[in-house]
Amino acid sequence: MEDEPRLPPELERAIFELIAISWPVSIPNLLLVASRGPPTALSHPNHQQIHDTWITILQRRKFTHIQQTHPELLMGVQNLMLLELDTKESHTIVSACPNVQNLCILLPGLAAVQRRTALEVMPLRHLYCQLDDLGIFSNKDIFLSPLFAGITHMELYDLDDEDEYWTGLAALPRLTHLAFDAFTASLTARYKELLKVKTGLKALIVLRRLLARHPQIRVEDKRFVMMPLEDYTRDWQCGILYGNDFWARAEAFIAGRMAGLPPPDAEYPFYLSKDGSVDPLPSGPDLR
Repeated sequence: MEDEPRLPPELERAIFELIAISWPVSIPNLLLVASRGPPTALSHPNHQQIHDTWITILQRRKFTHIQQTHPELLMGVQNLMLLELDTKESHTIVSACPNVQNLCILLPGLAAVQRRTALEVMPLRHLYCQLDDLGIFSNKDIFLSPLFAGITHMELYDLDDEDEYWTGLAALPRLTHLAFDAFTASLTARYKELLKVKTGLKALIVLRRLLARHPQIRVEDKRFVMMPLEDYTRDWQCGILYGNDFWARAEAFIAGRMAGLPPPDAEYPFYLSKDGSVDPLPSGPDLR
């Protein structure tokens, strides 16, 4: 068997580029077999959107291979999900991808003081996390970290009722979209106050896997939405690839309310009672 691929280099390159452009999440797999170098589509200026749609890290083996053979490509990664990694692994990954703008951390209960330094140099715009996983443990200065300076969209998995927590959120200079996974009816007053003082906030969203009515919750501001979300990981991926995520659905729902359209539930006008996501991914490969 010959060591060299049998396809002519020009044909191999054309095939790789077509796949990379048509299905960007396949790029890490392509790099495993790109023996003649990475497809030119990965660096062509007309195809810069490919970097914007990377779903790193699919598997440790793939990341290790890319880091060893094409480390320059990791500089172009702008969307990153950290899933089921220990502190050392996650620090290695974020250090190799300093230009991430959309970061999702699914590492519950994992202290990450070492990783925080690497995060603070990222030009983050979207952040999904539990604050403890950032290695910031004091509510007094929790949102003063440089990593929050450019955040426009943030989903938090934890809640706090301390004044410093909500004051810090209100002070974030570029925050326009905020979502919470955790929920307690006792914080209804906090939601109302945040919407009142932060006029630049376009959406305040409470996400629930199972959406149940809570009679004690009454937030009349049209920017407040409660909505179900069953698969967080897949929703994040769909948002990157197709622009269809809970942010987009909430924006459409809020726009309808602003325009005076009747809500699905007149008694609870802030309830987007159905997930409403359009998932085009099942027929394709598993993105994880």
